[in-house]
Amino acid sequence: MAEQKAKHAANAAKKAEKSADTKETSLKE
Repeated sequence: MAEQKAKHAANAAKKAEKSADTKETSLKE
């Protein structure tokens, strides 16, 4: 159970990082 929660948190963090990356990239262009 806890392992799944950790995986979910890691996925959410990755997603947030990706969207932040995309925002930065679109701002640069």
